[in-house]
Amino acid sequence: MKNIFLLLLLACMATTTQAQEMQETGEPKERKHAIGLQFATPFGNASDEELVGIQYKRWIRPNRAIRVSAMYGMWEVTNPRRVTNVIRDTAFESYTRDYADMFYLNAGIEMHKHFYKKAYLYAAIDLRGGYGSGYSQENLVKNYPETGGYARSIFISSNTTYDLTRFRVDATPFIGVKLLFNRIAFGTEISAISTGFTSVTTRNPRSQSVSLFDLDAGQFRQRMFINFRF
Repeated sequence: MKNIFLLLLLACMATTTQAQEMQETGEPKERKHAIGLQFATPFGNASDEELVGIQYKRWIRPNRAIRVSAMYGMWEVTNPRRVTNVIRDTAFESYTRDYADMFYLNAGIEMHKHFYKKAYLYAAIDLRGGYGSGYSQENLVKNYPETGGYARSIFISSNTTYDLTRFRVDATPFIGVKLLFNRIAFGTEISAISTGFTSVTTRNPRSQSVSLFDLDAGQFRQRMFINFRF
């Protein structure tokens, strides 16, 4: 009876020690699924849109996950102005603004490594495809000088619009840092390079339809997320 009591006492001590060690290292309980919100924003003149959407992750190994997300954003481009007419000291300029509501699907793979307590460093690569529709709008502005030599611009009209569609597919690598808790995970990731194909089709005769492959380097994009782990 005494031997059984000692064995139970040793088992309790070992369990307590193991729990304390896990608490000190900050290792969260392993959970294979996560779902939550994702936000994306470009820096400076990056060509990406501000996006919001839903993300899902499934961990296929302790340090590797597949992830998918669906996101929405407004794409907008203002084309350079061009002088269309000059009357005395007044110059009339015309320019186009292109809009499209964009919907994206992302699929990728993510790998992480424990850094400190609940902090993890990770790297990921995503393949993204998006499609949207909107319009190309013609705008007219007149410019004339004021007293003191200052120029003044007055917006006149924007009553001419043309249908527009946009398609985009690209591949983008990311590096990031995140905090993993028992049920909640949140973090941020950043990228400075992306390669892809873009096609814009419009009926506007002053805003030509284009299709091109591009490699964007040095244009930073950031994503943030908060997920529920289960």
